[in-house]
Amino acid sequence: LFVTAAQSAFAVAALSNLRISVAEAAGMLGLFLVQLVTRLPLFEPIHTEARITVGIVYLALAAGIALRNRRLWPAMMRDGLRRPITELVDP
Repeated sequence: LFVTAAQSAFAVAALSNLRISVAEAAGMLGLFLVQLVTRLPLFEPIHTEARITVGIVYLALAAGIALRNRRLWPAMMRDGLRRPITELVDP
């Protein structure tokens, strides 16, 4: 559950500017592959630690992206909380 929540936080931060960069996509793919590989029986002894580490890395990346895009947050909050939905969607 922790990794899923951390992935969601990363996705929200990455898509906060309505674009995803190649670096962000590569980071997401890389962390997913780490999760996938650590599910193999060979890595069973470190599976729990690897999942926690991956979750922490997702959260750290999400925080970094959110800080990088912090100038966008006031407009997003304004758009999301004050504007009617009819103004936010294309006809």
